[in-house]
Amino acid sequence: MRNILSADFKAQVVAVSQEAVIEYQKALCWARDELVKEAEIIPGDLRSLSDEALLERTEEDCTRVWAHRQIDRLKALEFAAVISKRHNQSADWDQWTDPAKIETHIANFKKPFDHTDNDKCSNLAILCVMRMLLTGFDAPVEQALYLDRKMVEHDLLQAIARVNRKRPGKECGYVIDYIGLARDLKAALTESEEGKENGPHPPTGIDGVRDEIPRLRDRHLKVLAVFHTRGIMELMPIDLCVDLLEDEKIRAEFLNRLWAFLASLAIVMPRPEALPFVKDAKILGFISKVAANLYRDHQLNLEGVDRRMKRLIDEYVSAQGIDPKIAPVAITDMGFLDQAKKKKGSRARASEMKHALRHQIRLRFDEDPEHFKKLSERLEAIIKEFKDHWKALEAALAKFIQEEIDRDGKQSVPGLDPRLHAPFFGTIKAAIERESGVPLKSEDPAFRADIPLP
Repeated sequence: MRNILSADFKAQVVAVSQEAVIEYQKALCWARDELVKEAEIIPGDLRSLSDEALLERTEEDCTRVWAHRQIDRLKALEFAAVISKRHNQSADWDQWTDPAKIETHIANFKKPFDHTDNDKCSNLAILCVMRMLLTGFDAPVEQALYLDRKMVEHDLLQAIARVNRKRPGKECGYVIDYIGLARDLKAALTESEEGKENGPHPPTGIDGVRDEIPRLRDRHLKVLAVFHTRGIMELMPIDLCVDLLEDEKIRAEFLNRLWAFLASLAIVMPRPEALPFVKDAKILGFISKVAANLYRDHQLNLEGVDRRMKRLIDEYVSAQGIDPKIAPVAITDMGFLDQAKKKKGSRARASEMKHALRHQIRLRFDEDPEHFKKLSERLEAIIKEFKDHWKALEAALAKFIQEEIDRDGKQSVPGLDPRLHAPFFGTIKAAIERESGVPLKSEDPAFRADIPLP
């Protein structure tokens, strides 16, 4: 459950009888309260351990630390039983068999834990069922199914499919088998694949967590190969890796392989087999974040990756002196040049300016195509002229940026709004110059918005 809840997903428990369903609901409430008590008294040296260090501790220690970190959510967790009404049932069961209350439980279960609108989120984390909600129940937020009831063929496939609904950040579903259904599941899948056209849609890729470990090793090697095959054998220091990612095709290759690697790592964690890969995951995430800021490529921020992986990387990035929540400064910001000057070395400063300028030109091109086309041509000419002469390139780009900051928001043509009118004026001016073959000058009537042209 620690693995599922940390990623903001939910679960179902399938019990052998209605009485067992009720007992599971009560036991979960009791276990929550006991875990909260333990989490509130753990010693300081244990609660301060990093995720990486925790992989070397006992399962009990890991659970207590996780509970301490999630204490507010843990206290608020809710669990519901969903069973059908029967004759002469106990009055205590009414809350679990009443159709209106069942609908409320289902609606709340489907809501995420967090949302800006309190009416659109819910702390209901686990539904305990016997036969209800195992067919035709679509809840992508469900990632785990705890099985404690014998099922075969169609019913088993339908139950497994509950965790197979796609959702951002959900790389797989988990089936925790307490009763030994693996053999029955293989038989059910074989029967389904042999051709029942109207049968249930079988879940794909059913493996044990151990089956993910060789896949994790392979994906780890593949993401490292992005750098190794291009002569970069060490990830640290990251400068060479970040420089390599200037090429958009290499960047896309790196991003796809990094996502696959982190997805496998998320499945294997918190098992100790994940430990050898955690360090590289953090460094690769750091490379991705620095490249995202430098190249203004938001995809490299890894938004949507498993929450545990994101937290692991963000903590490491923060330890390197970078706030992962702060976007890079735009060149039109008065503090941009001061920020750029904090970079170590002329090469790093020039690179920051170059990519910030390219991003600014792409971002604002439609505002004034003629102006930004000329700006782009001028920028590329400067880069070409001072290539590999980093101090000279830094000085030229700093001058370029200062001129653009000074120009931004000012009237380049008297009487024209620089954002509203200038794009049209620039296009007309360029057309006149092409037609006449003579550049217009500032004293020409066309540069005066208050003088009508003949």
